Amino acid sequence: MPQRTTHVTFGLFLFVMLYYLFHISFFASFLIAIGAVFPDFDAIYLLKKWHRKLFHNLFALFFSFFVLFLLTKDLFYSVAFLLGFVSHLAIDFFTPTGVWLFWPLSKQSIKSKCPILITGKFTEQFFQLIVLFITTLIFFFDQIRELFPAMLISFIITIGVSFALLFEKRKHHKT
Repeated sequence: MPQRTTHVTFGLFLFVMLYYLFHISFFASFLIAIGAVFPDFDAIYLLKKWHRKLFHNLFALFFSFFVLFLLTKDLFYSVAFLLGFVSHLAIDFFTPTGVWLFWPLSKQSIKSKCPILITGKFTEQFFQLIVLFITTLIFFFDQIRELFPAMLISFIITIGVSFALLFEKRKHHKT
């Protein structure tokens, strides 16, 4: 399971991207960020054995969407929360544990064949770093507009080299 900081970081990224780049309202952007961390509510306040089951499924997703719609009477805000929630499930899909999308009907988790986000490991920390970097670029975009193309090229090269080194390290580790 990724650390909560990974989901908070990604929620912050979604908030900054939508609020600053697309001028989506502050409240809608905030709901997206809340939705991105909401599924981990079960790990904080309920028994640990329910984590990744109680709120990491489609039933919880649609139930929370429905409740928020009843409270706000606004489809846009409900969809905003839903987007954040889905982002959380998508991130957890890339972990070794995966997500129980159809719990309680199915006791089987659904996960990526190539789990890349492992708590506390390099890939998770690298993911957090990338997301924070992009979030910072978006936040300061107006101030760095002229430098943005050069920074983007440098960033893409850095990611490419980092992944090449990571996969090279994995290749040598397996043999």
